[in-house]
Amino acid sequence: MEKVLYYSPVPIPGRAAAVFVKFGIRMRRVTKENAGQTVGFLLGISGCAPASGPVAAPFTGSTAILVFYGLSGQRLDMVLAALYKVGIPRSVLKAVVTPDNQSWTFARLCAELQAEHQALS
Repeated sequence: MEKVLYYSPVPIPGRAAAVFVKFGIRMRRVTKENAGQTVGFLLGISGCAPASGPVAAPFTGSTAILVFYGLSGQRLDMVLAALYKVGIPRSVLKAVVTPDNQSWTFARLCAELQAEHQALS
């Protein structure tokens, strides 16, 4: 099943949500309160355990992030093109779930993405 986790300091725009609905992708918003959970647990991946202990919010600024699960490369390209077409900025950080990062907390994944983005800028 195709899913997307998203974190945004503001609710995701309706036009982006419409893209996910059009493609049949299930969405789950990650909040500051549940950013300490593992990516796999948030997605409901079988065998992925919840994290324990409190974790701070992944971002304090206005950075948004999308984490995709279960999409083929071609399908992901189609979804990203549709998101850009409805005005979602390319500056939104994006990731795909891997066997390695599914056990990370969402906050850790966000920190890694932000560090990579800063290194490339």
